[in-house]
Amino acid sequence: MTEFVNAMVAQAQIVHDQELRGIAGNISTNMSPGAKKVFALQQKQTITTPHRSYVMPRYEGNQIDFSQGALVETNNPFHVALSGRGFFTVQNQDGNTMLTRKGNFQVNPATGSLITAEGYTVMGQGGPIVLDPSAGPYRINGDGSIVNQAGLVDTLAINTVEQGAETRLRDAGGYFLLPAAMNTIPAENFELHQGKLEQSNIIKTLEAAQMAHVTRKSGMTRRLATDMYEQQKKLIGELGKVNV
Repeated sequence: MTEFVNAMVAQAQIVHDQELRGIAGNISTNMSPGAKKVFALQQKQTITTPHRSYVMPRYEGNQIDFSQGALVETNNPFHVALSGRGFFTVQNQDGNTMLTRKGNFQVNPATGSLITAEGYTVMGQGGPIVLDPSAGPYRINGDGSIVNQAGLVDTLAINTVEQGAETRLRDAGGYFLLPAAMNTIPAENFELHQGKLEQSNIIKTLEAAQMAHVTRKSGMTRRLATDMYEQQKKLIGELGKVNV
């Protein structure tokens, strides 16, 4: 029983460590456009000792909160906010397709490619989007179409994954997501807003309060582990006296 309880205590500590890691990441990215809250998914389990029962968590992996962030004006014509379900589609230097809600785009002055602040290529329905600055100004419509005086130039590729599969998206750092082995599909029920950015849905003050709460839970778990160790020592000592 003691080994079982110790294993459950160790599992609870893993949950707390993952929670604290996620909260720290949330606090560090709360000012990043389009960043989403990450939290440790857990399930509760009850363990019973001769003295009492304990409810302990078990870590089930990380999950992302995809709720909408507020939209703010930037008046930059290449900044685009996305409301509704879906993601911008970009390609990194290794050719990997990634999904993101970060719309702080810019035009590469050397190539005319529309890129992210990190230098990733922004994808349109016809491939990488290339814009001629001299052919502007460009208007980005709510459906993602990019037009100038000559007409339609390209349309931003707004993709997503099947309903409920968002939890399987893998973090690629900087709030870019890898769809891994999943197929992306065209998003529906979205709207784009030129000259705006979506803010993070992370509230720093709430994350700080949650960090304090998890730190207290972690301390209680450590005290429980110490208590169990002391009980085990006492029991072994009493058994030793009986054998004598």
